[in-house]
Amino acid sequence: MTGVGAETVDSTRAALDNAARRLFAEHGYADTRVTAITRKAGVALSTFYAKYGSKEQAWLATMGTPPPDGTTEGPTPSGRAARTRAALMAAARDVIECDGYHAARVTDIAERAGAAIGSFYHHFPSKQAVFTAVVNEQLAAFERETTGEIENGNDRIATLTADQRREHAIKRITAAVDSYLNRYPGHTAILLLRLDEAIGTHRELVELRLAVHRRFASAIRG
Repeated sequence: MTGVGAETVDSTRAALDNAARRLFAEHGYADTRVTAITRKAGVALSTFYAKYGSKEQAWLATMGTPPPDGTTEGPTPSGRAARTRAALMAAARDVIECDGYHAARVTDIAERAGAAIGSFYHHFPSKQAVFTAVVNEQLAAFERETTGEIENGNDRIATLTADQRREHAIKRITAAVDSYLNRYPGHTAILLLRLDEAIGTHRELVELRLAVHRRFASAIRG
């Protein structure tokens, strides 16, 4: 059975290589769609991304050179690409919050965003990647809201007496905790529950959870 399984995997990889190489040669990088490669190879779209990771890497693996100039995907999308990415992130947040991390499906995320499954994989290599982006976006928004408040409060500390500093510290701690609790409900709370759920099978997300803790602790210290 092991030999049969290995032969099947090798056959699938060869089919993908052959399909990608032929379509790239016929149509070029920009005009070759990933879905066309998977149809020609007779495999699922997820199999393509499991093997290559991206269309760019598929070109490199099958053609032996980087894609032609101007075709490499940039790290910061703009225009329509940026809107699609934002829609996918919003959809991922809603689907994962509603269904849970493990039950959420990439197909449901793409459908909710009004995007093709290929568009999802163009922007994110996996469900874990889009979930990480969503959590980081939520943390960035929280940090933007709290940073200004902390800096404004710290500017006055140098001019206070010891007693005034103590009173000021108590007020700042109380205000910071209130601010944290006011912002915590909603998306942030649910996303953190989903993050804890995901850590059970994705230990690499522990560092992201620690980053959440550090940012919240910094806001409370105020």
